[in-house]
Amino acid sequence: MSDALHRSCADVLSVCQSAKDVLEALLDPELEFAAHLRQLCRDQLEEYEETCDDLFSNEELELLRLEENTWGLLQAVMSARKTEVPTRKTPRDLLNENPYTPTATIAQVLMDTSLLFAELVVARE
Repeated sequence: MSDALHRSCADVLSVCQSAKDVLEALLDPELEFAAHLRQLCRDQLEEYEETCDDLFSNEELELLRLEENTWGLLQAVMSARKTEVPTRKTPRDLLNENPYTPTATIAQVLMDTSLLFAELVVARE
């Protein structure tokens, strides 16, 4: 499992190296490095499930599942980080305009304007 997986990962890396520093290619689900590596992990897990081979320990399979989840998280966070957030009013702007702005409105604006909160939401989901 490991040799074939390492070769596949190296192939993905070489393909993605040719499109480095191109934002459209980085976020494109067809070319994105994280998406490819996640799919490789998923394919390896499916191959194991089809063969039901005892060559792989439960620990190796769990590590492969964790690897797949990690690449999925990186894929989601990468798009959140690489896309520009539209400029909106900040909670401070709202309070300057109206000091009686409801706290729910302020909380929602904070969630909409904070990159940290956006990443936390992605990680939680």
